[in-house]
Amino acid sequence: MLLEVFNEVGPVASIRVCRDAVTRRSLGYAYVNFHNYADAEKALDTKNYTPVKGVPIRIMWSARDPAARKNNDGNIFIKNLDKRIDNQAIFNTFSEYGRILSCKVATDQAGESKGFGFIHFEKEDDAQLAIEKVNGKSIMDRLVYVGKFVPKSGRSDSAKGKRYTNVFVKNLDVECSEDQLKDACAKFGEITSIIVMKNQEGKSKGFGFVNYATPEEAAKVRRPQAAASSPPAAAPTLSAPCLLACPQGPLLSALCRCFAYEETRLIAPRRVQ
Repeated sequence: MLLEVFNEVGPVASIRVCRDAVTRRSLGYAYVNFHNYADAEKALDTKNYTPVKGVPIRIMWSARDPAARKNNDGNIFIKNLDKRIDNQAIFNTFSEYGRILSCKVATDQAGESKGFGFIHFEKEDDAQLAIEKVNGKSIMDRLVYVGKFVPKSGRSDSAKGKRYTNVFVKNLDVECSEDQLKDACAKFGEITSIIVMKNQEGKSKGFGFVNYATPEEAAKVRRPQAAASSPPAAAPTLSAPCLLACPQGPLLSALCRCFAYEETRLIAPRRVQ
């Protein structure tokens, strides 16, 4: 079947479907070797996401060098995607910013989108451009977050060595507006942008993002803040309690918890009724 699909592009030299050494069942990927480079490029352009037995295939260049396969340069992460967005749609959205080596929307066992995905650009500069152009923008009426992908194994180390200006805030009251969130966070520094994420009905999803002008200002949100009458706080820990200067009212509570992660995270409990 694969031979039929790719022979439409040009003469195929060989196809190898990778299988389990014991059960001989397909591992879900294969290698297609064309006689000439131009046909391989054409296959990437015309056959990507073509359904094969009802499943859209993803095509990318074969990377024989293990180091190249593990290199995350040019790899970005996108979340808060509409469930209707598939691999083809995300490819079409980001291809204008540079050559894409691969892209994927994560799905569950039923094939439904999990609301996030990955795009791997050939060049790091193209990935940075995509982040600048798409982060915080609306795709199918949903504001998306786009940032550099960091593998799980490197997130704790990268959080220590890198400085971020973006703060992730969650567990907000559903009635909290962007202006109220801005008032609560303004004491830490100059805010360049702020957003409370909303669903398709325009209601708050209980989380948002606050971007500060400098990493130093964003870092203040992570550090435990002591009240005037309180003793000095201990050094920041993974779940160190801190005080946020929130308006005393029903929308935000004053007590919150801060976590160091790929982005700085500020977690504010909802008010107890």
